[in-house]
Amino acid sequence: MANSLVALESLWVCKCEALVEIVGIEEGTLDVEMDTEGMASSRIVFPKLSSLELFSLGRFRMFCSQNYELVFPSLHKLVIEDCPAMSRLCSGQLNAPKLKYTVNNLFADADAEDEE
Repeated sequence: MANSLVALESLWVCKCEALVEIVGIEEGTLDVEMDTEGMASSRIVFPKLSSLELFSLGRFRMFCSQNYELVFPSLHKLVIEDCPAMSRLCSGQLNAPKLKYTVNNLFADADAEDEE
């Protein structure tokens, strides 16, 4: 699935209560590269993704739960709001060199309840 998303430029997900992760990896579907030490290195590259926005995802835990490097060479906007089950974006390393704009409000509803 991830290999077929290379042309993806923008991803906006809102109010999808069943969603737990965006990229689920099936064995044998990911390209494996060799690192400088000759060890196998797995990475997922989204070359054109420039905007990633996640809103009101009650069960969402992370973008990818596998220990792979996620590479977003074009990502400049990341917004995460009201995703209470999420503790981090991915299990592995994250590479987003152009990321300039982020909003991280994982517990939007909790703030409103505290004011009551």
